[in-house]
Amino acid sequence: WIVAQEELPTDVELYKKAAELDILQEPKIAAVLAQTLFDEDIVDEIGDHSAFFNKIFISSEYEKNFLGGIERFLGLQHKDLISSLPKILVQLYNHDIISEEEIMRFGTKSSKKFVPRDISKKVRRAAKPFITWLENAESEDEEE
Repeated sequence: WIVAQEELPTDVELYKKAAELDILQEPKIAAVLAQTLFDEDIVDEIGDHSAFFNKIFISSEYEKNFLGGIERFLGLQHKDLISSLPKILVQLYNHDIISEEEIMRFGTKSSKKFVPRDISKKVRRAAKPFITWLENAESEDEEE
């Protein structure tokens, strides 16, 4: 439905359509949103949708699926943007869209759930600078 629209629907329109289709309770909606709402300006676009994501991501399953959708978006559709993954993760983290725990889980182990394992490894390897920053920030907090 999103792709078939002439213009990208607003977040309100997306929410209403998802409610109409009775898919708000389905975590896979997060993966679809990650693959259809963004273009090459994904880093800047995340903040525009943060209130919408925060409203519909009601459990860690949504977060996992969203990161899987980002993995598909980068690994299959926009390989040239893989190096932007740390910036994407910063936006997701700063806007409280994805929890620190889910980002850490995503960055530590590849999966073949959303993309072939070799692509997953490549995408998740790109997350390393942000994961390292999170780990260091965590250890600094523990020292204080």
